Amino acid sequence: MPIDFFPPPPDTSHPGPPSNNIPVAPPPWSLKAKSWVFLYRDPGNDAASPSSSDAEQLNPNNCEDVLQGVLAYGSYHPCENVHPDALRKINGDQPQAIKTQLMRSVIIVRYAESPVGPYDELIISPGYFTNPHTGKRHLRITNIYVSTNQSVWNGRRNWNIPKHRARFEFEPVGKRDVVIKVYHPEDSPAPLDSEKPFFAATLQGSCLPKVPLPKLAPLGLEQPPLARPRYPPGVEEAVIATDDPANGSQNPWLLCYPSWSGSWGLSYISKLAALSVEDHLEWYGDGISFPQVKFWSVGAYFEGIVGFGASQIVSK
Repeated sequence: MPIDFFPPPPDTSHPGPPSNNIPVAPPPWSLKAKSWVFLYRDPGNDAASPSSSDAEQLNPNNCEDVLQGVLAYGSYHPCENVHPDALRKINGDQPQAIKTQLMRSVIIVRYAESPVGPYDELIISPGYFTNPHTGKRHLRITNIYVSTNQSVWNGRRNWNIPKHRARFEFEPVGKRDVVIKVYHPEDSPAPLDSEKPFFAATLQGSCLPKVPLPKLAPLGLEQPPLARPRYPPGVEEAVIATDDPANGSQNPWLLCYPSWSGSWGLSYISKLAALSVEDHLEWYGDGISFPQVKFWSVGAYFEGIVGFGASQIVSK
């Protein structure tokens, strides 16, 4: 029978968070949300990808050992130190990431209410991964940005979700459209650039009515433990490791089933028609901090309640 995982209270005898006074918010979470969900595929030769030398210099995770010939540049945050168990090969030679175009998604969320207050979110989930311990396949989030340290710290601690903080700009256009730009925070260490967005798009609404649907929890989200990140000491204390025995934390692999209860409609996404010189971004993502992607023509828009319960312990 699966065992639910509830992170123990922080041990004050160990250094590190919550010295930054971030309140503990254990699961379950119920969040009031507006969300845009888009499936994507690799752009192939259409995208002007950064050179391999620039890609690795600006993001150490843009390398063969991490991407394993399956994932795109920008699939991991430049300061995320990917846990060795997340890179463990299947049967000694196969990557955990499954090379398929199915269920690759980008999700943009605006949470009006949550146990840690309002915040914004940008997610990349490159599809299905195989757990090297169980051989089972589930979706995985490899890169995710949120707008508050409270969400960063608790999201990593509760579910092994590799959150990093970012600065979000949303600008309404007309009655149904929204322009989104996402930047690294102003206090980000080099080589992170806080002056230029690493993701930008126009989110386009539909004139068709939304359809209410009952609670849905169709797909599992399985996350490996998180290692200590690459931030310099004293920077981004909220970005904690979850496999960090020296600081009183040792999470196993975790599996949860997020639920969605509310109304669904159609949505569309397009590249910005024009940006300033400072904001110029040729594709949706820059290929450094977020992948360059090519979206399918129609996506989904959701309004309602998102639920995140306690994760199940999958393996130690």
